[in-house]
Amino acid sequence: MKRKIIILFLIIVGGNSLFSQQLPLYSQYMHNPFILNPAVAGTYHYFQARLMSRLQWIGFPDAPVTNSLSVFGPVSGKNKDMGYGVTLYSDITSPTSRLGMKGAYAYNIALNDHIRMSFAAALGFFQFKYDGTNIQMYAPDPVAPKAIKSEFEPDGMIGVLVYSGLFQAGLSVDNLFNNKFNVNPDQTNVIGVSKLLRHYYLLGSYNWIHNRRWTTECSAVVKAVEGFNVPLQFDINVREWYRNTAWFGMSYRSMDAVALLVGYIFNKRIYAGYAFDFNLSVIRGYNYGSHEIMLGYRFNTLK
Repeated sequence: MKRKIIILFLIIVGGNSLFSQQLPLYSQYMHNPFILNPAVAGTYHYFQARLMSRLQWIGFPDAPVTNSLSVFGPVSGKNKDMGYGVTLYSDITSPTSRLGMKGAYAYNIALNDHIRMSFAAALGFFQFKYDGTNIQMYAPDPVAPKAIKSEFEPDGMIGVLVYSGLFQAGLSVDNLFNNKFNVNPDQTNVIGVSKLLRHYYLLGSYNWIHNRRWTTECSAVVKAVEGFNVPLQFDINVREWYRNTAWFGMSYRSMDAVALLVGYIFNKRIYAGYAFDFNLSVIRGYNYGSHEIMLGYRFNTLK
């Protein structure tokens, strides 16, 4: 019962918004930056696929579960300055869930001999579902009604990225359309209950090549939520690469967790990564951490 009360608290806290975790959360986003910024499409000379699965807050009943599949790369032939990609995702954060897809188009230009800039837009749709039938409450609450409702909504994202062989820096906006979703039509004046808020991502990374064996990769993401009265959230990550094949490192997510990262690339094509999150927030005594698996594949370089 105590854990269920904690879960209900997590659903409602964070201002007046019922949907405090509106978008999927990943610890290994650096292996799929396309999921945070569509401008990444076309910045490589090959297509790649990424499958990610995350089990958050192990030990909580109905804890968040996230899965996604992304495929992206450049346009072959004469139009190598363009790229495209698609992402399919499922994000279950009981009592809400989100199932959707987005297709992206990107165009990049040369700023000089070493640095390029990419612009992108992504459009798609998603099903947003609310299921309050399993919420245990002592008294009815219009903010969290015991009902089931789902809607299909348009989805959009834009991004820009500046990059070279050693670094990248970008800005993107997700939940572009500020879709509204009212779980209780009789309570239209409840502030923040039904609005999906824009998320702004500022990301960057840099690689220090020490020698032919070792490379240090540092990356960070800053996330801001429009109209949401919470501090900026940021991730800071450091990974050490050995011969561009094996990696290990750590990640710190503000107000949330520390993650351990490990992985390996098989035959220069197949990627396998794992992350384990140690929770640092007030709920650390009620869960056993979070597990995240990443699998990827690199296709042939386009000529």
